[in-house]
Amino acid sequence: MQKQEQRLYYLDNLKILLAILVISVHLALAYGPEVWWFYKSNLESPMLLVYYEVLSTICMGLFFLISAYFIPLSYDKKGSSKFLRSRFKLYIIPIILGLFFIVLPLHYIYNINFRHNDYNNFFEYTKHIFFGIGGKPKNWYDKWLTVWPDFKFAHLWFLEHLLIYSSVYTLIKKFNKKPIIKINENTMPPSAITILVCIAIMSIVTFIIRIWFPLDCWGGLFGFIQMEYDNVPKYIMFVCIGILGYRFNWFSIFSKSQGKKWLILGIILLILTFMGKGKFNFIVAKGGLNWESFIWSSWDCLMCMSLNIGLIVSFRESLNFTSPFIKLLSKNTFGVYIFHVPIITFMQFGLASINLPIGVKFGMELILGTVLSFTIAHLIRCLCNSNMYFKKFFVKELIKIDTELSNPLEPSI
Repeated sequence: MQKQEQRLYYLDNLKILLAILVISVHLALAYGPEVWWFYKSNLESPMLLVYYEVLSTICMGLFFLISAYFIPLSYDKKGSSKFLRSRFKLYIIPIILGLFFIVLPLHYIYNINFRHNDYNNFFEYTKHIFFGIGGKPKNWYDKWLTVWPDFKFAHLWFLEHLLIYSSVYTLIKKFNKKPIIKINENTMPPSAITILVCIAIMSIVTFIIRIWFPLDCWGGLFGFIQMEYDNVPKYIMFVCIGILGYRFNWFSIFSKSQGKKWLILGIILLILTFMGKGKFNFIVAKGGLNWESFIWSSWDCLMCMSLNIGLIVSFRESLNFTSPFIKLLSKNTFGVYIFHVPIITFMQFGLASINLPIGVKFGMELILGTVLSFTIAHLIRCLCNSNMYFKKFFVKELIKIDTELSNPLEPSI
């Protein structure tokens, strides 16, 4: 193994962990009562539902933070036009292809396995149920999926949001006429007071939104921008922190002791969340105008921020290295995110007849799902790299971005 200061290997390693955790939260959905997923098991576990509701926001918040950290770097190297074109290529191709070749088929499979209706023909289903042409059928019922029609981008919503945030950043920079100024070497990381103020603002906004949009309430803004409304404030905040974190070099200058304190706080809150579920009503409170929702919104935001800071500093201090195997995993995290959903869905269908305790089966599915996801993502990447069209318009952008991130970081504003 080797250490190099030019590349932030600890962020590569952190992305690998996050990819595995995302696989785990989507596996957990199959066992969560009163929550939808492409595959639903006859076995139910309220604790795995809590696992999903808690870990998903932590993982996605950290994914947004890390992704946003490199937006200014890419923008500064390419300029507005090239930056935006590269982001459109990188995100639009997976979104469009994923919608028709991943999300639509999975919804159809869900429809014929978990609903009782007359739309078993793929084309009829696509027209009337997925796209909703002709209106909602009479006596329509779905135990888990209450949003109609089925048209949605599923897990690809993350790419939608990254494209939107990249576009907004480009517009802001285009209208910002200030000259580029190098950051002073004496720049300090945010103080604990500053961080707590950010958490307080994030908590209040989250609480207010959850009055009308409770936990796990998904919808399509303007009909196609898929989002979980109550978590949007956190994600926007983490995007802003990621961008400022690059500009002010926060990831590098946060002290080890500060990171350790935030990490310990986040872990304690996480453990207490699982221990307190069922004993305290405020744990994973759905929302509404009540104290339980206010306490959980504050708890949730504090836990997410603490773990995000703590994990970044912890990985920087202990896991800032690489190896050929780690590099291979890191290069395929983007593909794992895109392709893991159909992989684990078909896997869970295939393992449905195996009778094991939920915890044992979940662990087995996580190991197998992780191995399959990284393996298949790597094979698809190799296949795309051998295809002239994909190599030119898609894989090329991935390689460019990977090359950019291997250069020394020189923050500026």
